[in-house]
Amino acid sequence: METLLPRTQTTVNPPPGRADRNPLKDYPYAVGLALVGFSTALFTLPLIANVDVSRDNHFGLFGVHFLLTAGYALTLKIAGRFRLRGEAFDHNIGCVLLSLVLSLVSCYALNRDIPVFQPATPWLSAYLVVSCGAFVGFGFRGVLPRRGQLLLHFLLGAALVLLTYLAAYLLPLYGIALFGLLALGLGVHAFLPLIGVVYLVRALVRTYAADRRAFAVALAGAGFPLLLAIPFLTAWGRAQQQIVHTYHQTALDVDRGALPDWVRVSQRLSDGWLTERILKTDLVYQTPKPGFEFWEMPDRNNFEDQRQHDPLVMIATRLFGRLPLEAAEKIKILEAAHDSRHHAQERLWTGSDLRTTSVATNVRLFPDVRLAYTEQTLRIRNTLTARWGRPQEAIYTFHLPEGAAVTSLSLWINGREERGYLTTKGKATKAYRTIVGVESRDPSVVHWQEGNRVSVRVFPCTAAEDRRFKIGITAPLRLEKEQLVYSSVYFDGPTAAGAAGSTRVQLVGGSAGLALPAGFAQPESGVYTHEGDYGPDWTIRMNVPVARRQSFSFGGKTYQAEPYAPTYAPFDARTVYLDLNGSWTRREMDRVWELVRTKPTYVFDRQLTRLTEENREELFNRLSELRFSLFPFAEIREPATSLVIAKSTPNAPNLRDLKDSDFSHSLRTYLGRKPRIRLYNLGRELSPYLKTLREFRVLEYDRGDVSDLADLLTKRRFTQTSESDQAVRIEASRMRVRESVQPIESAPVGNAPDHLLRLFAYHDILRNIGPDYFGDDYVNDALMRKAGLANVVSPVSSLIVLERAADYARFDITRSQNSLGNATAKSAGAVPEPHEWLLIALVAALAVYLRMNKS
Repeated sequence: METLLPRTQTTVNPPPGRADRNPLKDYPYAVGLALVGFSTALFTLPLIANVDVSRDNHFGLFGVHFLLTAGYALTLKIAGRFRLRGEAFDHNIGCVLLSLVLSLVSCYALNRDIPVFQPATPWLSAYLVVSCGAFVGFGFRGVLPRRGQLLLHFLLGAALVLLTYLAAYLLPLYGIALFGLLALGLGVHAFLPLIGVVYLVRALVRTYAADRRAFAVALAGAGFPLLLAIPFLTAWGRAQQQIVHTYHQTALDVDRGALPDWVRVSQRLSDGWLTERILKTDLVYQTPKPGFEFWEMPDRNNFEDQRQHDPLVMIATRLFGRLPLEAAEKIKILEAAHDSRHHAQERLWTGSDLRTTSVATNVRLFPDVRLAYTEQTLRIRNTLTARWGRPQEAIYTFHLPEGAAVTSLSLWINGREERGYLTTKGKATKAYRTIVGVESRDPSVVHWQEGNRVSVRVFPCTAAEDRRFKIGITAPLRLEKEQLVYSSVYFDGPTAAGAAGSTRVQLVGGSAGLALPAGFAQPESGVYTHEGDYGPDWTIRMNVPVARRQSFSFGGKTYQAEPYAPTYAPFDARTVYLDLNGSWTRREMDRVWELVRTKPTYVFDRQLTRLTEENREELFNRLSELRFSLFPFAEIREPATSLVIAKSTPNAPNLRDLKDSDFSHSLRTYLGRKPRIRLYNLGRELSPYLKTLREFRVLEYDRGDVSDLADLLTKRRFTQTSESDQAVRIEASRMRVRESVQPIESAPVGNAPDHLLRLFAYHDILRNIGPDYFGDDYVNDALMRKAGLANVVSPVSSLIVLERAADYARFDITRSQNSLGNATAKSAGAVPEPHEWLLIALVAALAVYLRMNKS
């Protein structure tokens, strides 16, 4: 009869009446399970997006966790449930592990106020959650099938490795914790991982005696994270060795060229998350401190990103040491190669506890003139409270569509919207630094940045009230495949995760085929709305309307928008330069070579090198390893007959990064001669370096694929930029805006928005700055008058909001006269001229007279 019994019933072998009982019938275990559920819910409360728990209340929440943990542990001690010898082990181990879970939750609740650990990386958080789940589930092992039991033992083995790491990490703290244990009782938290290790080892010893197979599975579980760590640490060692080798080779290179060392290092580093993580050690990722320097204070390294704790980074740094690079060099490399410019901005105050709670977007589309105006109103919340006492600084980086300009700024002060004043960038910077750094009062400022970006600063952000600011952006609608495309404005800054989003889109004029994202409603004709969570990335498409002459008049001048078609001028390229980097494909290289092989063709490999059939393979292989390139235009001897063919990567240094370098000085001298450099770009992407040169009209620019390039070379022509003091081109929308002293004949006055003037002034400022941007003397009164007229943020001008009128007077900041002022979502047509005001007044007087005469 015994041979007929199912095999699975003979392999579990739980001690009679203990592990096979329903654990919920065990009152201490059931109470512990309920406490774990309540404590977990309480701990996750600040992490829930729509529930805001201030940091000041974290210690109060910790007090609840601590009382629950201490009360449950005391109850178990009185009931004798901490005894783990003999058969008592199977009866008590479930309660002991529940007590361990409560203790770990209490530890991490205390960590929010006393940050022994920086916030855990996502994988570490998941590891902790799974381990605690295994502790909770171990009490149910007697009612689980065999596979479930083995899985629990596997997870317990993995949890033992994690607790061992935590216990080793806290080792330098044991002396201080012992004093805290005697004084306040809080020091026990430092010993909890070690206590957990002791209990798990005892559990494994018991398992070895009772179930060898489960013990083997537990050992496999302990070995699993170690096996995963080995390839990571191996890859880390190799990557760090490559970084160190590249750094040393660059330092020893006698032919360094004009570029700074950090640029040459970042060009040759591999593009991967591991390289980025190595560069972020000490900046973002917590690393071991020498000796017993345990407490980690925030570094003044101007890299504002959330600090994180990653055990693998800690172990790797302990094994392989730190990079020989200075913090400033690492930040420069991260800015250039890993798009970390926002985090590297200079800060006067921290902003680590700020979050964006709502974003209201108001969009007006003007398809007849192919432009849009966007207002975004943001609310900022400081999750600290007054007990912590320090205000914080909010810094945002707004990414604008190509050719866009900021045309308004508002800050709410004492419940009232205060609009910005336009002034020079230098005055705005001085005022902001003085008030924020010394006086700690209310300013907000927006500055122009390279690469279609602006930075906005708001101070102070306190827990007493939410701060609110509004930014207005005038942007061209992008022409793409016979459609106009509106792209949303997005930003980097205080997290907007879970932020409320409200969007209103108004179509001014007509355009068929309007395509909006899903979820938009139409409450009235031409108006579309959306409510929900904030979404940063969305587009609207519409058909191109029939071209009509549109104009706007102000200050005795008229501004007219009209579509333009590309024009070409004869051009026969006698010399060709290839700007090679990792973005080029071998097929592109081969096809371009077939087009230019009969012409002198050069690449830059430390110096200009002529490309031949014999060396092109070697040069392409070497230069295609570069993550980005910075073509030295100063090396072009005859720009009038030369053509540069480029392809770009999105991440690269910008011109300001290269300031004071030999590369920058030679480029400035060369561009001072105002050469016309023709550049053909394979694709749409432009590096920040080339994008800025293009914005300042240094380049005669065209783009397309290899077939389009072949057409230009065959027909011996190239795109011609037709701009002057009276006309600018807006490349993205394929529109030209012309300025005329007298109203243009047959053009109706007042039917276009004032944004025509704003875009004209912005692009005209960039055109006039041109190559002078590479020096420090490009700011002049004429450019400031243009910026003031249109109220646009530019390389020479910034918008600033101060708290009091006396503050503006103190820093010699005055409101621009004869100016459009801050743009608004309500502004549409032309501002009446003086003679038009007189005509309006006469008509009004006549109407009043006729009405009175009739009476």
